[in-house]
Amino acid sequence: MASETFEGGCSCGRARYRLTSLPMVTQACHCRFCRRETSAPYAVKAFIEKTCVEILSGEFQEVTIFPEGDYSHRVVSCVDCLTHLWSIYPGMDGGIGEKVMMIWTGTLDEPERLPPQAHIFVEQKLPWVEISESQKAFEGYYPDNSLVWSETALVRRSALSD
Repeated sequence: MASETFEGGCSCGRARYRLTSLPMVTQACHCRFCRRETSAPYAVKAFIEKTCVEILSGEFQEVTIFPEGDYSHRVVSCVDCLTHLWSIYPGMDGGIGEKVMMIWTGTLDEPERLPPQAHIFVEQKLPWVEISESQKAFEGYYPDNSLVWSETALVRRSALSD
């Protein structure tokens, strides 16, 4: 079995982190906000508990994005090169937003190990982006976590609400 640890970091190499567990879920978001924020056709983020992330080195800064909007979140970046490493969504349903980090998988040393389990907000995707028929895709956000999340991930998520 492959290791369930993953390491990642910023472009300059000063900020490093380690995930000590598989994320609960990894998803590709095609919304306009994520596209603008990443300067890419979509953002791939992995949901993981803060307790499963170890900071290895570096200094970080937080910036609030869309402070009064529905997509308000904090982006954490390396203070030296400003690479966005993860986001925190305080308003996440179930009150778990401060307990979960959304790791930008492009900052992982081996992002290919965490392909997205779902594509979301595909009604906003760029017309030239193709999604395989074998991948789950939703016009907006999926209406029920059980459509995408594994049973183990759902239990982990539920434990955060306690």
